[in-house]
Amino acid sequence: MRATGGAVGRWLARAALPLLLVAAATGALAHDFSLPVARPVLGAVALLGVPTYVLAVWTFRAMEERTSARLFAFGLALFGVMVGALLLNTVLPWWGDDRPLEEHTLLLASGTANALLVLAASIRVTLVRPSRWPGNARAWAHAVLTARLAPEVTLAALALVLAIGGAVRLNNGRSGAVAVVAHLLAVGALAATVLVGEVPRRTVAAIYLSGLALLLGTSLRGWYIVGHDIQNEYLSYTLTFAARHWSMDQYASAYHACLSVNILPTVLGQVMGVSGLAVFKVVAQVIFALVPVIVYVAARRIVTPLAAIVGAAFFIIFPTFLTDMPYLTRQEMAFLFVALALLAAGADRYPPLVRQCLTLVFGVGVVLSHYSTTYMLIATLMLSLIGSRVLPAAVARWRRRHQHPHEARPLAGAVVFIMLAPGVVAVLTAAAWTWSTPITHSGGHLAETVTELTTSLIEGKSVIGSSDLKFIGGGGPGPEERFTTYYDGLVSARAASPGEYVIPNVDDRDAARPRLTEVPPTALTPAGRVFDRLGLPIGHANMLLRAAAGLALELLLVIGLIALWIKVRAAGRVWDEQVWLVLGSIGAVGVIVAVPGLSADYGVLRAFQQALLLAAPLVGVGLMTLFVRARHAYGGTATVLFALGACLTGAVAATFGGVPGVISQANEGPYFDLLYVDTPEVAATRWLGAELERSDLPFVAASDIVSITRLQTQLPQGSVVTNDFLPVALRSGEYVFLTRQTARASRGTVFYSGDLLTYAYPRDVLERRLDLLYSSGDAEVWR
Repeated sequence: MRATGGAVGRWLARAALPLLLVAAATGALAHDFSLPVARPVLGAVALLGVPTYVLAVWTFRAMEERTSARLFAFGLALFGVMVGALLLNTVLPWWGDDRPLEEHTLLLASGTANALLVLAASIRVTLVRPSRWPGNARAWAHAVLTARLAPEVTLAALALVLAIGGAVRLNNGRSGAVAVVAHLLAVGALAATVLVGEVPRRTVAAIYLSGLALLLGTSLRGWYIVGHDIQNEYLSYTLTFAARHWSMDQYASAYHACLSVNILPTVLGQVMGVSGLAVFKVVAQVIFALVPVIVYVAARRIVTPLAAIVGAAFFIIFPTFLTDMPYLTRQEMAFLFVALALLAAGADRYPPLVRQCLTLVFGVGVVLSHYSTTYMLIATLMLSLIGSRVLPAAVARWRRRHQHPHEARPLAGAVVFIMLAPGVVAVLTAAAWTWSTPITHSGGHLAETVTELTTSLIEGKSVIGSSDLKFIGGGGPGPEERFTTYYDGLVSARAASPGEYVIPNVDDRDAARPRLTEVPPTALTPAGRVFDRLGLPIGHANMLLRAAAGLALELLLVIGLIALWIKVRAAGRVWDEQVWLVLGSIGAVGVIVAVPGLSADYGVLRAFQQALLLAAPLVGVGLMTLFVRARHAYGGTATVLFALGACLTGAVAATFGGVPGVISQANEGPYFDLLYVDTPEVAATRWLGAELERSDLPFVAASDIVSITRLQTQLPQGSVVTNDFLPVALRSGEYVFLTRQTARASRGTVFYSGDLLTYAYPRDVLERRLDLLYSSGDAEVWR
């Protein structure tokens, strides 16, 4: 009994100080601790920091690679926050709590979970050792005072600071010079990491800071929510936050089935004491910037450290990472869980069952975060699973037939499959179906896509693919054909739905199809004017450079695949799980490219970005293969990486001008015209909201596809915002909301068949047939 009592006493002694710290932090947050900066940091520590630390020290203490241990712990903590909040959201209403996601409930649940974690961990380990604090403090102080500035980390840190400053300058109407320098420094930091070689902590810091700089350079543009898909995501969040409760009845959309954009930001914002705006623009990017780090850590197990660095760098400089991912919060969180699942599958120091459990947990995180990332992951696993079973058997049969028995080399022993275990694939597939069908009823989009494709194949109708195919050398219809198809669809829909239209007759000249137009290029910079005076078409040169960079990326991937195949064939092994996963991910992208409807609905570049979670290291292998016999291999690799990065991020084009601007580098360009929202437009939206409160016909047509969702988040409940914004589709009595690009430049934009189509909006038709009710210069309301 004494021994038992002594063990309990030692356990309580080990747990006392950590429990006291947890209680103090939770109490401070509960009592409206609101110091700027300190409150968000304390909230983040209480919600994610404590469980991450405890899990890393306790559960993953056997891992030699401490970065992997911390990444696993953070992923489990984030998954726990999302699933724990879903549990509160489901269970508490049974006891009459209709607002289960209130701040005090979340703080109580977080503090309780942290206390239980501390108690469980303290049985085996000592989490806090006060006796070591003085020595640790002296060691930290000495390290700070004697530290030398590492070039790669210094460049990445400068890039981060300038990216934030550049975005703020652009938001205030200043030039994008600082932002362009930030992009060049971020790419330069990645190239410098190659030059100086691998120093694990510094390499991780440089990769993380470089990626975060590029993400924040885009996400911080504008003082409001700016972007495409993020408008729907923010609408989902506002509905959940207002009710302090999540329900699919609030918003019957697949977006609302993604807990990463409603429950998760609601919890993060309330515990950290920040607005939803800050969560989407900053916190989500801080989390997603971990993904390139995971790509690097996972790649080190299958390729050389240098190839792993280059692979992570290519994941960062791929255009979708910079231009789209900050506007795809649900996909950012899903990518994090995909990357962690891949990392867990390769954690060789753990038993297969533990790795499979981790893979399943993170796989369920993908399911709860984003639907199309889930479908892409399952397609990858299915293709990999089939290939890993069929091809080795075919190779074995071929060898038996074509080689003499004493010449045939035996294949190396089979490895244990983790992600490709049939049980794992089956459970993830079942989880995806269960979540999307009986629970949220959000799988209709996938079923609709499959039905349309099947019908088109049976009836022989053509389906237009995404224009993203141009980046990887694909063809497809041009913009004129796409726009004609879109316009003909409007006319057909009008014929199928008769009523009172602003233009009664489709043969009227006011109903004619508008002409497509191009967004004006940015002005030439001094460097661009030098080339212009020499007779060099700098605008076309910039576009050719970007296209060449994209083709170079594909070529490096092919070279890497060939090098990988030679390596595994020389080793006599053709069924390593990593090899099949890479081939499966490329096969999944191939399916999306080959099936036009899928490419239009899910996006080729987004799918390719997901494939790079696995395939990016092979791009590094491909680049290094080019310099394998060169005397200055590191210098050549770094030079090519910097050149490709400068082109793909748009920094080269911005340096010379003469091309459509990138929103993170200029207050011009197609994305800026379409996505950016300023104060006059917000004021016009508020005026329209007050007008709709008094109106008997609360229908609004917006002049571009993005502002539709933006208006839905801000107009009174019951307002109906449609995308019938061309004059031929306008119904009598509805309001017409013109955004800045239409009010100022008479241009409209529609997203159709995976392509953004900009056309000359016939504003003169509105002047002849409607009344102008409101104008702020940057926005107009007509009726």
